[in-house]
Amino acid sequence: MKFSTIALFSLSVVISAVAAHYRFHDSAHAIGMLKIGGGTARHPAVLDKERDSHVLIATAGVVPPFRGNARVVLEGGRGLSATFHNAEPAVNLGLHHRPEFRGDTYYDLRPKDRIALWVRITRNDKLESISSQIGASVPAGADALTDCPQHPAGSGLPAGKNRSAGPALAFYDTATNDRLLGIPLRFVASGGASHGR
Repeated sequence: MKFSTIALFSLSVVISAVAAHYRFHDSAHAIGMLKIGGGTARHPAVLDKERDSHVLIATAGVVPPFRGNARVVLEGGRGLSATFHNAEPAVNLGLHHRPEFRGDTYYDLRPKDRIALWVRITRNDKLESISSQIGASVPAGADALTDCPQHPAGSGLPAGKNRSAGPALAFYDTATNDRLLGIPLRFVASGGASHGR
């Protein structure tokens, strides 16, 4: 074997070991399908309730015949906020259609497209401390991460059959406001960082 081959192999092992050691704190992955009538995730995303920041990657395929735009929202969970970042290939060879993502919306989704969205979820402690000071507005035993209205007033999102039982990452058709996919978020006392345990 050539020295350069051994050196390259050794360097790749070191880089892989360092990369494997590092990960986003409390990260999770959820897989689902965007479809008319409402898609579901294979499993909820499980996150550590003790942390103030979480990273979720949501991957999904578009099921025919849906075609259009989809808005992403983080529903439920008083004091939770989210920022969205679309995962793009390092090199786009143009072999597959890629929908455009701006702000919180995917544009020009087509049947059989695949998307990957990074979601950073943070908890605003100020909102939680205000809620705890106003005892009348928060029922005894209520949990800011689980016991909450799903659609804030003025959100323009439907109530009723499309509501979740707890916090969720949801995708809505911008033309009809129908839910295309809901990914439940489960906050547990410790552990988190799950692929659906």
